[in-house]
Amino acid sequence: QVVVTIADPAAHYRVQRVDLIGPGGRAATARDLTRHATSVDPGGRDAYDRPSVGVGGGYGSGHGGHGGVGITIPLGGPSRPAAREAPGVRTVARIAMPDPVGYRLAPRRWTIRVTLTDRAGNPTTTDIPAPRPPE
Repeated sequence: QVVVTIADPAAHYRVQRVDLIGPGGRAATARDLTRHATSVDPGGRDAYDRPSVGVGGGYGSGHGGHGGVGITIPLGGPSRPAAREAPGVRTVARIAMPDPVGYRLAPRRWTIRVTLTDRAGNPTTTDIPAPRPPE
């Protein structure tokens, strides 16, 4: 399973879809998008200044071994406004790994595609490299 976390401190975007794209363009779509409101500390700051994506994975073998890896990549877009009226949003997407062996053998041939819409309904698609599996 690959877990993708999208942190949007300004709640500017809504995550519409998250896909794991394999060699040849085969896509596995996250069936579960869980959204959480994030809180702001009394100073008005939170952990991120810009929307970002974090990617992690869980990998297993028939002998019970498993591990994980994670990366965080800024999405760009608007930075956090000076005064906030509402907390940000963190969305977690879980994607079933369609080909764990193929992924482990050639992780750089895989991509995470995140499809977002902004408050005006304008779509944005961001592709990021899938994380390398643990050694």
